[in-house]
Amino acid sequence: MFNKKIGFISFSTFFVFILLLHFTFADQSPPKNVLLLHSDYRGYEWTETIEDEIKSFFVKNKDNIELSVEYMDIKRHPCKNFCLKLFEFYKNKYKNMKFDVIIVTDIEALNFLKEYSDKLFIDTSIVYCGIYDDEKLKDDRCIGVIEEINIQNSIYNILKIHPNTKNIIFITDQTSRGRYYQKKIKNEKIQYANINIETWDELEISRLMDNIKNLPKESVIFFMYPILKNDFKNIMPIDAINIIKENVHIPIYSFWDVFLNNGITGGFLIEAKEEGIETAKLVKEVLNKKDISSVENNFKIKKNWIFDYNELEKFDISLNDLPKGSKIVNKPSSAYSIDKKIVHYILMYIVIMLICFIGILAMNIQKRKKIQKKLKDHINFMDMLMNTIPNPIFYRNKQGVYIGCNKSFEEFIGLKKEEIIGYSTYDLFYKDIADRYCQRDEELICNGGVQVYESKIYNKDKSHKYAIFHKAVYTNEKGEREGIIGVISDITDRKNMEIDLMESEERYSQLIELLPDGLAICDNDKIEFVNTSSVKLFGANKKEELIGRNIHDFIYKDYCETVQNRIKKVVKYKEDVPLLEQKAVRINGELIDVEGKIIPFWIDGKRKYVSLIRDITERKQTEALKRKIQEAEEQDKIKTEFFANLSHELRTPLNLIFSSIQLLELDFKNKDLWRNEQIFNKRMKVLKQNGYRLLRLVNNLIDITKIDSGYFELDIQNYNIVSIVEEITLSVVEYMMQKKIHLQFDTDIEEKIIACDPDKLERILLNLFSNAVKFTNPGGCVYVNVLDQIDGILIEVSDTGVGIPKDQVELIFQRFKQVDKSLRRNHEGSGIGLSLVESLVKMQGGNIWVNSKVGQGTKFSIKFPEHIVDMKKDKSLKENIAQPYTERIHIEFSDIYVS
Repeated sequence: MFNKKIGFISFSTFFVFILLLHFTFADQSPPKNVLLLHSDYRGYEWTETIEDEIKSFFVKNKDNIELSVEYMDIKRHPCKNFCLKLFEFYKNKYKNMKFDVIIVTDIEALNFLKEYSDKLFIDTSIVYCGIYDDEKLKDDRCIGVIEEINIQNSIYNILKIHPNTKNIIFITDQTSRGRYYQKKIKNEKIQYANINIETWDELEISRLMDNIKNLPKESVIFFMYPILKNDFKNIMPIDAINIIKENVHIPIYSFWDVFLNNGITGGFLIEAKEEGIETAKLVKEVLNKKDISSVENNFKIKKNWIFDYNELEKFDISLNDLPKGSKIVNKPSSAYSIDKKIVHYILMYIVIMLICFIGILAMNIQKRKKIQKKLKDHINFMDMLMNTIPNPIFYRNKQGVYIGCNKSFEEFIGLKKEEIIGYSTYDLFYKDIADRYCQRDEELICNGGVQVYESKIYNKDKSHKYAIFHKAVYTNEKGEREGIIGVISDITDRKNMEIDLMESEERYSQLIELLPDGLAICDNDKIEFVNTSSVKLFGANKKEELIGRNIHDFIYKDYCETVQNRIKKVVKYKEDVPLLEQKAVRINGELIDVEGKIIPFWIDGKRKYVSLIRDITERKQTEALKRKIQEAEEQDKIKTEFFANLSHELRTPLNLIFSSIQLLELDFKNKDLWRNEQIFNKRMKVLKQNGYRLLRLVNNLIDITKIDSGYFELDIQNYNIVSIVEEITLSVVEYMMQKKIHLQFDTDIEEKIIACDPDKLERILLNLFSNAVKFTNPGGCVYVNVLDQIDGILIEVSDTGVGIPKDQVELIFQRFKQVDKSLRRNHEGSGIGLSLVESLVKMQGGNIWVNSKVGQGTKFSIKFPEHIVDMKKDKSLKENIAQPYTERIHIEFSDIYVS
């Protein structure tokens, strides 16, 4: 019957355990992340009490919440720079973390979050506590607990306790909290006959103490949470109360229970525990509802009259004078005043202990019965256990005769158990091997302890294996040494692998040494190994000259940063990097061209890298030679194309000149020349235009030659460049009209004096105008803009012509290059005009570039720097150019034929 009860109790206990286990792991949803920001420092009792109550609430309610805590210490360090450093620290620390709710204690932490609300913990709900001013809490994402103190009620009840009071002093400070309380005291207009009520905000503790010492005995102090100073150091409120208590005998009251047990008599107090619990409740409600606007806002904490019994005794205050329902702390307890909860806890503890004792007693009875049965099965179990162990196990007596082994040992030596038990070491192994085993066994039996060694075993069938022996002495019940038990670890496979590995390492070592490329193994840029090719590549005599040196010693300085970045990518970020061509430095300082590759690898748990280096000096020389050959071939090709084009440019006007002369001779012979003046003028126009064309070609060739040889001279003087550009532009208006092209000039400045050569500027602009006319269809536009800039002048010539293909834009300033190289092209030209233009611009210190889109047009931009030369002969500024533009226009536009 008793056994059935024991079984029932055991089953019930197991069932309850399973239920508890189920409820424990029932909810495994991800935890909510909550951040607790304290304005105070770690160790401040009020703050830590609130934190403890919040944690206890979450634990008691089994809330799945991950709470992070930060002590900002912002009250003692209210400066802007300290707040900024906190912001940077929190931003970096929690950059990868999203909080569901942030709890803040006191107004300083709340102000910090509001100041950085757009950068830190964006759109996170805030639950506050310890906030005294509800006017500062107008924020949609903030709710919390407000600390509202009742000053008038406190004074009223304190005067009942101290009816002879003449002075009531409120000690505050100059912080925002202190100014708020001063304003609150002033606004409530508390007045009592013959009673002086003052607020002191003196920060220096020494001056404050001088004032307190001068107070009459009939005074009462209200301590309003001030932060005082002593020699520029902050004194926290509790320390300040202790200083006051040491120097005067005046009762001190407050509104926060943190000062209880620290010197105050009492007061209508806000309790930190209550504030922590209410704050935790709001946090849970916010987390459950998710929408903070649906949670009741600004809960005001309940206050209680609480007094310190020890302080009441010091000032002879009767408990009957205290407000009704007051709590007394530190009051001595009697034998009959033990809390009922404590009694219940003690009774529960006794019952639990009795249950445990009965359970243990029942378990011992059951164990005793089981042991009797287990002892019978022990030998069989040990045999089964021995045979289950994969390692060979044996034991033999002092005479070296085997008295037991497991199946693994049978398999290891290739014999059955009957062939082992009762036989000695000499019966199973060769004599020389048996001698060694017996000698080791005698040493072990004499000295005791554990013996471990590695051995190569040769069996009677001439096979061999590698093994590690673990031997120890076993004793009888009297402690006498009876024999040896041994456990063998078969390491044959591992040993064979080590041999194979050594042979493989030898092969790879020879392979590395035979590599034609240099190989270096580095750890933190320090060379640990090099092959023979590396020694030859860097001009060393032996490997020791390279090993131990920094790899950067052999890298040319221009490539050090690049190589370091590549190493960082490989070693730190595990990225693959391509081959890099670079310069290397040999031991003698000689520079060579190499090609390098960096490969990471792990060795001994540490990440290192292999640097493969190939000498490409000969290849680079071959490539350079090939490039020179290609450049020479390209130059020959360009010259061939130029001469072919030049032949065309010479032949075309010469043919037209000869044709016109033949027609003139025919007209003269037929006497038609004098009768038709229009025909004569037409023939002369052709002669003149083609003469100009030949003259333009010759001039361009001569000028290019002069520029290349350094004999080209400029006449640089100070001119109004705006006027020059405008006059040149207006001079081609009539020509543009003949081609039915609209020409527009615009400027944002009327005068800009710049040193330039007007003749060369004319050639530049007319060449650009000529190109614009060639490639702009009738009805198109050419725009000339002069723009003033801080450091010079910008001239733009743009058209609405056919444009230049993107891949040809870079070629137009190259000499002898043309976009259309065919002899059947639509427009004439030698391919040296724009090259000459670029040279003339750069010789005057300017710069020219082009922007173009096919089908939309082309814009040439010329920028000249703002520069003035010293006029030695003529100090006056030249506003325009005396030389007419007509002949120059005819020359530059000579390859454009007007019908």
